[in-house]
Amino acid sequence: FYFLCERDKIIYYCREAIKTFMPGRADAVLCALETADGVFSGYISGQITDAFIMSSLVSVSFLIIGIDYPIIGIVSGFSNLIPYIGAIAAFFLGVGVAFISGEPAKALYAAAAIILLQQLDSAVIVPKLVGNKVKLHPVLVILSLSVFGSVFGIWGMVFAVPVTALIKIVFSRIYKAKRNRLTKDLEI
Repeated sequence: FYFLCERDKIIYYCREAIKTFMPGRADAVLCALETADGVFSGYISGQITDAFIMSSLVSVSFLIIGIDYPIIGIVSGFSNLIPYIGAIAAFFLGVGVAFISGEPAKALYAAAAIILLQQLDSAVIVPKLVGNKVKLHPVLVILSLSVFGSVFGIWGMVFAVPVTALIKIVFSRIYKAKRNRLTKDLEI
């Protein structure tokens, strides 16, 4: 709460500290921090938007199936913010509530609906939505999640997309700088 109240002052003093202690590199450091802020903000807003979309889809699915507590869809949708564990929790929560209602057929329908929605989310919604927010191609989002997840586990999946976006930005800037130097060398 206090960080939010004093946000502008904190940012001002951090900028001044960078300018004071790194006068020759201050512009580059501040630019890098602003880029990182933009990437992580885009990633977080994309994930929250995905949670709202999945909450809506799961809730509507549960209403159609006839599950007594479609509010469980909201909890299930927001559990998607946690890689792997969230999808499993959403599945067991939805199927468990459907099964407790006394009709095993509803539990089967709920399981099918959640599995289909999870597949839609992981193959289409997240790569497209989050990819647009951090300016990554959906295929690169899927690849980064796979690679970082297999190498670093759950934490790798949490940070895969923003780290990949930052790596892309760094390589893009290096490429442009090299290309500009080559162009200037050719002109001389």
